[in-house]
Amino acid sequence: MLCALNHSERSLRQSRISTALEGTFSWVFQEQTDDSINAQSSLRRWLTSDKSLFWVTGKSCSGKSTLMKFVSEHQDTRTLLQKWAGHRELLIVNHYFDAMGLPIQRSFEGLLRSLVFGILSAKPSLLKISPSSLVSASSALPATFKFGHIFSSITKNAVPVNMCFFIDGLDEYEGDHAKLCQLIEDVAALSYVKIIVSSRPRGTFEDSFGSSTETTLSLEEANRVDINRYIKFHLEGSPLQKNKDCSKYKDLDLESLSAQAQGDFLWAVLVTRFLLEDPSPLVDAYNGAENVEDISHNLSGLAKIVAESSNLQCYGKAAEYLTIAREAKRCLAAEILFFHNLDFANDMYAFMTPTDLLSPHDEETKELHHQIRRDIMQTCRGLLEVVDGQVVFVHRAVLELIHSEEFCNFLLTKVRKGFNSDLSVFKASVSWFKRKRFRSGEFIDLEPEPAASLSKFHKKLGSTLPDFQDTFNHPVDVYWMTKAVNMRGGFPQRMQARKMAGCYQRLGI
Repeated sequence: MLCALNHSERSLRQSRISTALEGTFSWVFQEQTDDSINAQSSLRRWLTSDKSLFWVTGKSCSGKSTLMKFVSEHQDTRTLLQKWAGHRELLIVNHYFDAMGLPIQRSFEGLLRSLVFGILSAKPSLLKISPSSLVSASSALPATFKFGHIFSSITKNAVPVNMCFFIDGLDEYEGDHAKLCQLIEDVAALSYVKIIVSSRPRGTFEDSFGSSTETTLSLEEANRVDINRYIKFHLEGSPLQKNKDCSKYKDLDLESLSAQAQGDFLWAVLVTRFLLEDPSPLVDAYNGAENVEDISHNLSGLAKIVAESSNLQCYGKAAEYLTIAREAKRCLAAEILFFHNLDFANDMYAFMTPTDLLSPHDEETKELHHQIRRDIMQTCRGLLEVVDGQVVFVHRAVLELIHSEEFCNFLLTKVRKGFNSDLSVFKASVSWFKRKRFRSGEFIDLEPEPAASLSKFHKKLGSTLPDFQDTFNHPVDVYWMTKAVNMRGGFPQRMQARKMAGCYQRLGI
């Protein structure tokens, strides 16, 4: 039954959220020493009070998700909530919406499944008061299954436990925000339920949750000490500070840098990383700027620095990586960017015979995976990261920026002439596939005979590749291959080039 309720993406977003630096958010649990009302202590007071709703708000990148994860997992949270629960048992259940995730991660069903799973996995005895359809569920749920009825049945009966729900990223929910707020308010009206939610400061959430300063925390106002701690932790004692007299940033003041962040944690993380690099891309971008005021004050400016960073061997590499990640309609395997990197030295690399095959047990392959991570980090400087073998944007704000019309047009000016993301992913997919070692141990040659037609080649791909499994037992994904092959004549500038015409001829197109 629990397996039927659970889904593989349920905890993905939570696992991706960075763990807070030691000492960060410590103010949440500090006791008030006087009678004055301190916004930073409002959450601590709420945990022990009878008030049922609390709203953590803040602009993009202010650290809301990190705070929610920190508080929900902290032992002091359970201790304080137990004072509210008294002698009754206490359950803490989390849900993290994810705008960058799969549909279920930003859906109403995903929320209800997380909450129901969290409740029943901790308190199986509540099955006695749940509908019979849930009790009879086996490995799969019927298509007509209604999670709203299940959740209502559990929460609105006389349950023997007190429950606190942490729901992060309400603004990342894909449905009607007003209806979501109404559900939260209805559940919070129960005497044995407390709910803490987080979101960007949108009007709907302000109307529903922002009526009292005692139950609201504006994070960009409360996190300045944490940002200052982060910057000092990484920069104090660094070569940058030790050699400040001869540094381009000899006037760098860490307090000023913290103030410049204006509550934007991601900005502080990226600027700190840039300052620690040698040579620093900040110096390159601003032609030897000597003071911190010249550093871009927004994410867009920092992202442009990444795309413009000089690399004579691989001009446009960062811009192409970001474009490929933006255009990916599915999860983007990190190996795709690794093989695309070969394109800068030889644009025919995908059609060369591989010299060796990859095996997950080889030390060489493990080193390859480390190399992929290093390459993506060095190229995109933290805008992209690798999670469980997939390339993802480090934050939703970066995803939104890269998809903006202005930044799309900017990236077009930074990639190589004739670059096309679909064709690049296709070539990387072919190269990667040719080096995989399959369970049969057989070498699979994707290159058809020169006389083979497109229809025959595509039919062969469609009928055979889905049946293969790689050494990790994952089905071979031919989405990009078939998509690119079907886009015959879709790259007019590229098709005019002799090399690419020959390339397509060898594929039988």
